[in-house]
Amino acid sequence: MAKVNLVQKKVLVGHGEIIKYQLLTYCFIDGVQLSMSELNCLTLLAYNGEIGLSEFCTEAVDKKIFKTSQTVRNFLNKASKKGLIFVPREAEYYYVSWKKDEKGRRYLYMPHFFSGGIIICVEPEDIEFLGFN
Repeated sequence: MAKVNLVQKKVLVGHGEIIKYQLLTYCFIDGVQLSMSELNCLTLLAYNGEIGLSEFCTEAVDKKIFKTSQTVRNFLNKASKKGLIFVPREAEYYYVSWKKDEKGRRYLYMPHFFSGGIIICVEPEDIEFLGFN
């Protein structure tokens, strides 16, 4: 039988490291592989909260996470398709179509995401319908 030593270690970590830990844990459980640049980009995005797309891309390039703003945009598009960019539950969403996608999810539009908008697919049971406007 193997012997195991229990080690308790306490470490003081900053907000950025906590975000990275949460992202790594989520990606590990879901089997999503990220490069260090991609992880740093998602960490910066989570750390900044709501921010304009151009402003965010400039900041990511200034921090030398990626070399160009277009590379940042490409990664954000890739991350969005993989479901890595979360949207706030309290935000307002609008039905894009009553049709469902191939997995039975509904298309919703959220304005003001990256100073534009974003269309996401959501399970019908996760939607609280408030009415028409």
